[in-house]
Amino acid sequence: MRHSRDTRLSFAARACATILVAGVSTSPAAGSWEASELPRHRLGLVVSSTQGLPGKARLPGAAADGDAFADVLRELGGVASAGLLRLRDPDSTTLMAALERVRDMARRDSAQRVPTELVVYLAGHAALDGIELGPHVVSW
Repeated sequence: MRHSRDTRLSFAARACATILVAGVSTSPAAGSWEASELPRHRLGLVVSSTQGLPGKARLPGAAADGDAFADVLRELGGVASAGLLRLRDPDSTTLMAALERVRDMARRDSAQRVPTELVVYLAGHAALDGIELGPHVVSW
């Protein structure tokens, strides 16, 4: 079933309220600036994986969910396109490289004393031991 772009954005906006938003600790030393005076850099990592471990159902809507969430981050969440990494059906090497890239962006911000906020979204299979990317599990 295809949904309109507005419906997808509405769904993704509601989903924003339910995911964990992790602030990367790049704040300057306490007392040096007021938090409200600091420019903020927001980053996003959006991952969709249509296939989990063998025997798990394929998730044909995962890519569309990830696209909708990425749209919300860009349009409403203050994440610039340059700060948004969008992965579709990545392998574990690609996911780890994206995590390293996000870490490097946060470190550059930290060196410039710019607080960084990171949102990570996964549309796909996961379990207690990690994210399922096809036949592989990337441990938490």
